[in-house]
Amino acid sequence: MPCQNRRPAEPAPTPHLFRWPAPSRDALGCWLLLAVLACTCGSASAASIDAFYGIFEGETIIDELDEGDQHEGTELRDLRVEIRPVKAGFEVIWQSLSRWESGRVKRRSFQIEFARHTSPGLYVAQMKKDLFGNLRPADPIGEQPYVWAYLHGDVLSVSAFRVLDTGGYEVSIYDRQLVPGGLRLAYRRFEGPRLVKSLNAMLTRVPTR
Repeated sequence: MPCQNRRPAEPAPTPHLFRWPAPSRDALGCWLLLAVLACTCGSASAASIDAFYGIFEGETIIDELDEGDQHEGTELRDLRVEIRPVKAGFEVIWQSLSRWESGRVKRRSFQIEFARHTSPGLYVAQMKKDLFGNLRPADPIGEQPYVWAYLHGDVLSVSAFRVLDTGGYEVSIYDRQLVPGGLRLAYRRFEGPRLVKSLNAMLTRVPTR
């Protein structure tokens, strides 16, 4: 009987003690977006934060309306931002007044203090008080987002990350770039990896008295 060449039996695979589940598409999008933000933050040498101190005002027309505002018509939004020094770092106060074609008016106001981080150019928002009355960063799984600021080149970026009740996430990014006479604002909001809203405006520096 002719001899048949037989391949040696392959050893049985070693069982894994830990088997990680495959990451979801949303999770991959989240980490990818945060990685892009991290790369952007470290891409240029930072200007002095002092150059951003002051009051800036402007306006913009918004055609990309939120789902709940689509029946209101075009939105005209007045913008005002004040950036000023505080002991721990700096504070941003921004206000907006929205007016729709329907006649509806809405005011918004936010005030956040940012403390210096050990990493150059990085600031962490102090939005929540602890038991001793000290301001701390907020928990992104809750009503308030986790907010941070980064100074890179001539741009001061403020980003807000929030985990939604659905298990997804939302990221809002405010880029304020120094230009002659004021700031150029570029705003983007992402739900997962999807861009859902953007806004651009020119803010003029208000002369100090």
